[in-house]
Amino acid sequence: MSRSVCWNLTNICNRACEYCFRELTEESQDLETNLAILSNLKLMGVERITFSGGEPLCYPYLYELVEAAYQMGFTCQLVTNAKLLDENNIPELFKYMSKVSFSCDSPRAYINEKIGRGEDSYDHVKKAIDITRKYFSKEELKIDINTVVTYDPTREYRELDYMLDAIRNELLNFNIDNWKIIRFYPLRGRAKQMEKELSIPEQDFIEIKGVYSMNSSYINIDVRDIKELDENLIVSPQGYLKKSSNGVEVVLGDLKPPYIKKGSAGRVQ
Repeated sequence: MSRSVCWNLTNICNRACEYCFRELTEESQDLETNLAILSNLKLMGVERITFSGGEPLCYPYLYELVEAAYQMGFTCQLVTNAKLLDENNIPELFKYMSKVSFSCDSPRAYINEKIGRGEDSYDHVKKAIDITRKYFSKEELKIDINTVVTYDPTREYRELDYMLDAIRNELLNFNIDNWKIIRFYPLRGRAKQMEKELSIPEQDFIEIKGVYSMNSSYINIDVRDIKELDENLIVSPQGYLKKSSNGVEVVLGDLKPPYIKKGSAGRVQ
């Protein structure tokens, strides 16, 4: 069993990214149920939880759940688009985190509007990172940038160049740790509907990986393929433990109490 999971707390999001594969058919659970799921994850031997969504800050009990996870000894991480972050909540929420990953695909407003992130997306991320570094040093809290790359009919993938320039010229001033370039994955939902339009040909991706690995002297660049995404264990909004393989998602069990592993009965030992 993996020692880490990505917990998609909610299918609600304040953005409408055209490549998103959030769980559109599952509703989030109340705090009591999610606290029970948290206990079952502990029993399973999970050590690290990445809270995601949708947008995790849209989950109404995020603070209580994250605090409980921290008190139980979990290493906590967060993936967010930063729109709901400000000076009022960053110090309170991030004190429980070891790493925060900001979703950011381009510094250019019209591109962010076109792909559904919203024209103010980059500004929100930059402001949130600035506030974060006022309260937390690089040693206290790691900061990553996550960029999803989709098919470019010109085969130039210029938005990656613009994003790299923004990182080097602006965001590196805030001691960014990693830039993750994530290959579009048509796993479910909207992403599945956009598979033909957004999927990247294998040769294109090989070239992307080669080009951007050459810039690793500026920042640690992690170019992630679908196979690497398949290694993740997922907790869905409804509390199902899932794993994907080659675009097919399998339910391993229901983590709501009592924890029931698929094909067996009873609580995990």
